[in-house]
Amino acid sequence: MTPEVAAERLGVHLDTVNFWIKMGRLPKVLRAAPGGAPDVFVPLVALAHAFEQRCAWCGKTFRAKHPEKAKYCCPVHRDRHMYALRRNEQLSDER
Repeated sequence: MTPEVAAERLGVHLDTVNFWIKMGRLPKVLRAAPGGAPDVFVPLVALAHAFEQRCAWCGKTFRAKHPEKAKYCCPVHRDRHMYALRRNEQLSDER
């Protein structure tokens, strides 16, 4: 399907779909167009996983409302990860 149709089905802006394609979040398929530049298509299967993200703390796969921003499946994991990062910085400063 075209990026326009993919954006409509995902409920996001066309620029978002183009950005996800550019960043590799959505795969693209190039098909030769008669007498011009190749057309870009997004596989239908890729739409099912467009909002999936993996938690940086536990590794669980979850559906994110904003996949570019989401790193944790819940606030508790975010807090634990931030605490661990701050603790590691404090330990390295003491050495």
